[in-house]
Amino acid sequence: MSSSRVLPAAFMPMLETLPGPFEYDVKRMAASFTIAARNNGFSSADTRDVTMASVTAYREAIASFAQMRTMDIWYAHLDEDELMKAVRGVLAETAQEAKKGPKGARKQAKQKAKAARKAEKDADKARTRDRPAGAVDRSVTDFSQRYADQNERDYQEFVKAIRSGRLEAREGV
Repeated sequence: MSSSRVLPAAFMPMLETLPGPFEYDVKRMAASFTIAARNNGFSSADTRDVTMASVTAYREAIASFAQMRTMDIWYAHLDEDELMKAVRGVLAETAQEAKKGPKGARKQAKQKAKAARKAEKDADKARTRDRPAGAVDRSVTDFSQRYADQNERDYQEFVKAIRSGRLEAREGV
């Protein structure tokens, strides 16, 4: 940290590599999904569903990685053709959404969220033996909502400080 109490940019990448509880990363990921969903106008229910799906997917991926050999995890790779096919699919989907305009894109997002909720409900039925994991997913999702609430309050205070002149803000820096 410099004398002005600003972390030099050279140290920023180190923040991502310091050892610590993995739960922090999971909570940060979940909060990011919650904040992004709110920012994109998702309803409260859809925001919660999207966040819960991200936490569940993360937990399930980690569980599958735990079954793999170390070398398989570190040296797994995507076939270039598979990767390009996936990228082209996402680009085509994005182009279609853009043609529909904001209302069409929002409608499609709602349809996707509804399908995700149905899939999650179906998966919940199949995971009756997995109740503790579901409780963890809900707990992390609840945390992400509280974190996003605080994030919004902090942002409003930040904007208020700029408007009042307590903080100087420069655009385009």
